[in-house]
Amino acid sequence: MDRLRHSLEEAETLKGETTALFVVAGSIEECVERMKIDPKTWADAKRVGLGLAQGTRQGLVPNSIVMVLILN
Repeated sequence: MDRLRHSLEEAETLKGETTALFVVAGSIEECVERMKIDPKTWADAKRVGLGLAQGTRQGLVPNSIVMVLILN
């Protein structure tokens, strides 16, 4: 998340407020449940970026799902 935050701060094309969320969960449904976003943030967003990956990492549930959502 530190690299993502730095990249967002450096991006010249992003204007206004940017929200980034990072969730690790056991299923897509769990990811969606954990992503609590203020309705005004959704309404104000002009762009949405979504990253989704699945795999096994030490210390996490096997086949964990990682979701990154960026609203700008």
